[in-house]
Amino acid sequence: MEENLLQDALSFHNRNIKKTAEHLGVSRVTLYRLMEKYCITSGDEVRH
Repeated sequence: MEENLLQDALSFHNRNIKKTAEHLGVSRVTLYRLMEKYCITSGDEVRH
């Protein structure tokens, strides 16, 4: 569920980290940590 929320927010904000973090109410550092946790890159691809 959290992973889907991250993916949706990143897509909505065109992968813009600052806008996505603000939208989710977290810091950029926290967003990057969550992305790392779910193997989400800052590009459009998802690593597995």
